[in-house]
Amino acid sequence: MYKIIKLMTVLQNGFYNKQFFVYFKYSLRCSLFLNFLWKNNIILGYITDKKKFKIFLKILLKKPMYCFFKNIYTKKNKIFLNLKQINNLKKTKFYVFNTTQGFLNLNECQKNKIGGILIFVLQ
Repeated sequence: MYKIIKLMTVLQNGFYNKQFFVYFKYSLRCSLFLNFLWKNNIILGYITDKKKFKIFLKILLKKPMYCFFKNIYTKKNKIFLNLKQINNLKKTKFYVFNTTQGFLNLNECQKNKIGGILIFVLQ
C-alpha cells in the first residue's frame, strides 16, 4: 500500500506542475491501481516498461483536470468504512476504497454492497 501512496504523491506533483506525463517505478500493485485510475478517467493512460511506468496526465488548456488528492490512508491510521457508513458519504467527491475485490470507487462499493479501507479522496 505504501507504493500506492507514493504513486499518488507523484501524480499530485505532476498535476500541480502541469506536466503532461510522469514516471514511476514498475510494480504489479501499481499497475492494478493505474488501471483503476484509467477506467475512472483520472489519467489518460500509461505505458509500461519492465522497469517503469510513463503515466499520461489529464491537462486541458495548460490547466490540470485534477489537482487535489487527499491521502487518507497511513500505516498508523486506517479508516475502514462499512456499507452503512459509505452510504452516508457525499456523492460530490470521488472516494477510492481498497476492498477484497480490489480498488473500488463509492458507486461501485454501494453497487456491490461492500465496505473497505478509504485510501484517498479526489476533490
